[in-house]
Amino acid sequence: MFDLINDNGLNYYSVSSFEETGAVRHGFSTRTGGVSEGCYSSMNLRSHSGDDWKKVLENFRRITAALGMERDSLVLSK
Repeated sequence: MFDLINDNGLNYYSVSSFEETGAVRHGFSTRTGGVSEGCYSSMNLRSHSGDDWKKVLENFRRITAALGMERDSLVLSK
């Protein structure tokens, strides 16, 4: 059902049934592969967490690159 994908040290999960439709590009991030430090390490994607905004943006750049997407096209959930 879920596949763990590793893209150059960045891990995310993919749902095989979503992939099979070809209608949606998606991924569920893990904490692995980002640049945030301390209590936010490593793949922090929360913009209002108190983390360094430049690091959050770099984390978004990394996950969107792995997914082959632009940040502006993301739909996010809490």
